[in-house]
Amino acid sequence: MERVAQSQYYSDDNFKEKCGVFGVYGIDQAAEIVLQGLKALQHRGQDSAGIAGYKGSEYSRVAELGLVTQVFSNDNLRGIIANKAVGQVRYTTSQGLSKDHAQPVEIDIGNDEKLFLSHNGNIPDTRPLEKLLDSRNISYTYLNDTEMVGQVFGLFIRQGAKLVDAYWEMASRVPGVYSLAMLTPREMAAARCEYGVKPLSFGKIDNSYVVSSETIGLDAVNAEFIRDVTPGEFISFNENGLDAYQLFDPKYKLCIFEAIYFASPKSYLYGRVVEDYRIEFGRQLAREHKIFADVVFSLPDSGNFATKGYSEISGIPMEAGLIKNRAIDRTFITAGMDEKMAKAEAKYIPQKQLIDGRDTITVDDSQVHGTTDRVTVPLLRKNGASKVIVLKASPCYRFSNHYGTNTSYQPDLASYGRTEEELRDWIGAEYLGFLSLEGMKKTLGKYRDMFDFSVFDGNYPVPIGERAKEIVYPQKELASV
Repeated sequence: MERVAQSQYYSDDNFKEKCGVFGVYGIDQAAEIVLQGLKALQHRGQDSAGIAGYKGSEYSRVAELGLVTQVFSNDNLRGIIANKAVGQVRYTTSQGLSKDHAQPVEIDIGNDEKLFLSHNGNIPDTRPLEKLLDSRNISYTYLNDTEMVGQVFGLFIRQGAKLVDAYWEMASRVPGVYSLAMLTPREMAAARCEYGVKPLSFGKIDNSYVVSSETIGLDAVNAEFIRDVTPGEFISFNENGLDAYQLFDPKYKLCIFEAIYFASPKSYLYGRVVEDYRIEFGRQLAREHKIFADVVFSLPDSGNFATKGYSEISGIPMEAGLIKNRAIDRTFITAGMDEKMAKAEAKYIPQKQLIDGRDTITVDDSQVHGTTDRVTVPLLRKNGASKVIVLKASPCYRFSNHYGTNTSYQPDLASYGRTEEELRDWIGAEYLGFLSLEGMKKTLGKYRDMFDFSVFDGNYPVPIGERAKEIVYPQKELASV
């Protein structure tokens, strides 16, 4: 299998979720509350942030490149006078890094009114959207998938449709992955695709409603959790309270990487706190890989909980041999691999007194591009490790993701064209081990069939259209199952 040059769209082994959405209905200073919610969701997107709000017929919007605290000042936040508002934090996975694509997206719906749309997810095959827009002579040349969805909503609303009907017209024609927060002068709405690949929950502050990509967002604004938005459901929050419409049968295929990496450890998925998933993955990893070593190190912070579980079952002491450099809070996209490797190395501060002369194990959540391992393995050797063993608390990541992360190009993956033995040699470790897919499912109990494992097994629950032709399926013996 021929390997190709790695793309420019990643800078280290921590791949990126597309975004987080947040919304509030029926409370003064709505923009300030959305701001606090977005801060709690900042880990879901750090390229841009935005808030749009309505009070009566008056609306305002601020959306710029940068972190939440960089985009919003007291001055521009005061300019969003609203009793209902939606917001978004975004990582760029399509159309490049541009202020023009910062969300919430603003859509003309007629009568001098706007629809504001925040989206977490992806439309893998935009051809149905393009066909519909072509039929109405609406240009989409410079639009990303979210903006095309917004144009479809605007098209039907201008023809007299309610927002729920416009959503149904789009969702029934266009297979996709989305959790949406939407705002018009009359309502805030939340919707989740029938597969529920991306999380979405709602709660209350007194008599006002709050929507968040994760439950940690509700906690951040002291909202009482009510429930998750059901896959296939559309909920309108309005002056009468809420109206819930189950438009499609729920299929329940939550992205497994919400449990592995994306979601805050203090958020809840299917009623279980995320850190517990990660600890249990580490425990199962120890059961499957019975290895002797002097010490086990986490690759901070993503490996912390799995390492705790691994240490608990294996009996190998967990120590902080690699400390995360908190001054390196983001690793920016750079053109050359040498610079990427240098930035990845700068993220870790080795503790030589804990490494020198010892057989070491490192545990992390996953291996995606392999950059982190190619930095940390030689770093441990340089500081005197007598043996370096690398373990991952998830299966081997072999297939591209088309549901809203920056791993849609399969040849970028470390595993592309390599067996696990070749991966071990490539990173320079004595041993490389992954959690088996069956072992991971075992830890999920009754929810084992309610997650999407497509990056591990190549079985995509949401159709990906023409992109399916690009997928290379390795020989069966290469896969970690």
